[in-house]
Amino acid sequence: MEFKILFKTFKFFFLFFLITLLPYHLITLPSYAAITQTINYQGFLLNKSNNTPVDSAQDMKFAVYNIEFGGAPVFAETRCNLPVLKGRYEIEIGSTTSGGIPANIFETYPNLWLEIQVDPDGDCGGTFDIIQPRIKLQAAPYSFSSLFASTASAASSIFKADVITNHAVTANNGITISTNLYVQGGIYVDAVEPGQKVSINGMVESLSGGFKFPDGSVQVQAAAETKWTLISENLSNITSKNVGISTGAPQARLHISSGPGETGDILMVSTGPSKVFSVTGEGKVFANYYYGDGFNLTNINVFDSMRLSKSGDAMTGPLTVSGSSLTIVNNSVGSDAFSLAITTDTNRQVYHLSVST
Repeated sequence: MEFKILFKTFKFFFLFFLITLLPYHLITLPSYAAITQTINYQGFLLNKSNNTPVDSAQDMKFAVYNIEFGGAPVFAETRCNLPVLKGRYEIEIGSTTSGGIPANIFETYPNLWLEIQVDPDGDCGGTFDIIQPRIKLQAAPYSFSSLFASTASAASSIFKADVITNHAVTANNGITISTNLYVQGGIYVDAVEPGQKVSINGMVESLSGGFKFPDGSVQVQAAAETKWTLISENLSNITSKNVGISTGAPQARLHISSGPGETGDILMVSTGPSKVFSVTGEGKVFANYYYGDGFNLTNINVFDSMRLSKSGDAMTGPLTVSGSSLTIVNNSVGSDAFSLAITTDTNRQVYHLSVST
């Protein structure tokens, strides 16, 4: 497995290193002021083959050299099964070595470098892969970033606090990322919303490409203006003009259009599964009840004129028949048949009323 470092931060405090620069007669250390001879180190490890964060324990070696290239280490420590979680690892170098890192190497050598090695086969032995370059140790908190393991370069960190302000040393007074950025937490812009992957307080702009949704669809154009509004649980249309269904040119406040020759229902009112009112594509209106005097009804043809159609139906008010030469009603009660005839036949008495049984 090949590895590369995305970024690392290195901190170590060796007070005795500074102390050796002062005259000894000016310094008196109490017996309990012993310095912990270890180095705290945090790093981020990527798998070079697929450019993803390593998420499993690794065997690693940390060696200190007195020269930048070649030579033999003046101190080395191997850690087997060092925990690496989503690329991140942390180690206290020297903590597993008796006495820690020897203090005399800081007195003997003015410059020291840290080399990191990773075991490629996981047996915590044999040859380790070396991550280049070595990192020069400083007597103050030090951080650096590196590229690929074969071309990594180190530099002091530009991040000085939790909040990054404008940086005059960059082209845009900010930070430009020219490679992949892996974020394991959330991204917040002018807002902090824990639990959300992305939270932005402000406008989001797409200059090209549009937006892709979970169903795979891509929207490259804004949705058309809508006059529909949802108020509580009610949906209403706020237009002052016409509304069309299946037509782009409505000719009434509500215009429902259907295809030519449509005979099925195009408008229906139901209570549960029961249809109580409907209008078909042929213009037929069906309802359980009709109310009104029908005074304004016009153009009723002879086949669809209103009539009593059920046994037991009753009519109230006068019945006027005009333009008919003969109207006959036949019925029966039990075994007795009877008929009622109203006629204007010239062979009969005008407006003759006859009842026969």
